[in-house]
Amino acid sequence: MKFLSKKVSLGVGLAVLFVVASGVYSLGYKIAMDKFNNLVSYTQEKQKMYGNLSEIDYIIRNEYIGNIEESKLLEGIYIGYLGGVDDVNCKFFNRADYLKYTEEKKNQPSEVFVDKIKDRSIGYIRFGTLGKNSGDEVIEAIDSFKSKQVDKIIIDLRSSYGGMVEEAFKILRYLAPEGDLVYTVNKNGEENVVCKSDTPGVDVKVVVLTGNYSWGAAEIIASGLKDSINAQVVGGITSGNAATEKMVEIDEDSIMVFPDAVYVTSKKDNFYGKGVSPDHIVSMDEQKEILCLQNKLSYEKDDQLQKAINIINE
Repeated sequence: MKFLSKKVSLGVGLAVLFVVASGVYSLGYKIAMDKFNNLVSYTQEKQKMYGNLSEIDYIIRNEYIGNIEESKLLEGIYIGYLGGVDDVNCKFFNRADYLKYTEEKKNQPSEVFVDKIKDRSIGYIRFGTLGKNSGDEVIEAIDSFKSKQVDKIIIDLRSSYGGMVEEAFKILRYLAPEGDLVYTVNKNGEENVVCKSDTPGVDVKVVVLTGNYSWGAAEIIASGLKDSINAQVVGGITSGNAATEKMVEIDEDSIMVFPDAVYVTSKKDNFYGKGVSPDHIVSMDEQKEILCLQNKLSYEKDDQLQKAINIINE
């Protein structure tokens, strides 16, 4: 009986091994076929694109009665291709415009407004584009609030149209306790830590206001504070445009810029193309929203700000 038991066990073992091997083979075969089909589809689409472009080029050169300027023709092809990607972060420049673009990015002015609200018991910080030294100004404002025993801070990012990412990192490093705060993740899933805190953080309660015009660096702040210090986010979903930029020279006077990695904060949620979702969605009518973006809406009539005040006082 023992001998028979061993034979049965061996047979069952071989059967199980066969099933597992078959499953692994089937899975491997499916993965290989998926890759092959994707490659074939990509090759066919690429051939179609080049074929159509070649046909357009042939017809224009043989039948168009005007003059063709080769450099403008190429520029139009580049612009058209990047436009077809349908992403505002994909851009084409000639060299002069690219130098102007980078210069403007390096020298963006700081737009930080500081106030006290609700019987001066809450610190209020609003900023537009995060320009040079914006992070330092925000840190200075919070230090000033703390020195006056104001430990409730509302950070208003609703009209913050991006800006310098390093300034956003300064704010996160200051407020958040020790740890990795922001990563970049590329198309292959490779992660790189780009912002970490080595301080204990600041003992303040923070509520963040966001909206559709909260862009890039502002989204990093909103998501980073939400993840690292459990800041409540109030308002609308952000624009979903926080990504690193890569510059590639196509030729001596043609440069393209495109996003090559997304920013994620410590919970690793990818908000590129989706935006940062508030903990409390509060809608406002169109007229109020316009006034808010122009910084002309009174605190009393600002529904989103009033919600933030209620939450921070809970």
